[in-house]
Order: sequence, then structure tokens, then C-alpha cells
Amino acid sequence: MKIKYFSEEYTHGKTYFKDIIAEVKELFDEIIKYDKEGIKEEFADVVVFIQIWLWGRFGLNGNLWKLGRSSFNKFIKRRKVWEQIYQYVGIKQKCTICKNYVKPYKIVRHLKEFGISEKRSLEAYQKVVKKS
Repeated sequence: MKIKYFSEEYTHGKTYFKDIIAEVKELFDEIIKYDKEGIKEEFADVVVFIQIWLWGRFGLNGNLWKLGRSSFNKFIKRRKVWEQIYQYVGIKQKCTICKNYVKPYKIVRHLKEFGISEKRSLEAYQKVVKKS
């Protein structure tokens, strides 16, 4: 799969360099904790965000990098849950978001962009995410 296709299908909006920095900070947090699985996961996330940024900034449309494979797969799996959340709250727009949905505030923050109330967003969290 090419990064252009992945970006169009599985990302929501433009990726900025500050997004890469945020992922690097998460990687350093895992390094400090010396959590090997966390380091591996966050490293893959950094790789993905760098490749997405390079596509958006310079138009480099290569194949998905192997170093980010686990993160790419994580994004793809997340969309299925987000699609269920969209359906639950009645959003008809194509779902391209693949952010983490485990923390309720992330769902509330995203659904607010569609005018969905905090109460309804938290209800979606309980019915879709906690059910999964």
C-alpha cells in the first residue's frame, strides 16, 4: 500500500511536524519507563507519522515502511471501532479517523467537531468501546 492511499483512508487532517514531536515525546516516556513493548509501539508510531508528514509536505508517495507496519495495522483496526462510533451517534460522513479511542476524552474531543454533545459521546464510548 502507498502512503498516499493510507493517508487518505486512515488519517484525519494534515500531519504537522509538531505531531511527530508529540510521538517522539511518547517514545521517550516509554524509554524512561524501560517498557520494551511500549518502546516498540511508540517507535512504530514515530515512523508512521514521519512517513505521513513526508507525504503531506514533500509528496513522497512510497510504499508503507516496514518499520511502521505494526502501527499501520493498529490504525487500520482502530477505524472499525470509530466507524461503529460514527454509526452510533448518526454521523453519515466517511470515517477516516484512526486515533486512540480508549480514553473517553479523545472521543468527546473528536465528536465535538461534528456537534455531538459530550453526553452523547460518552454514551457512544460506553456502548461501543466498553462493549468491544
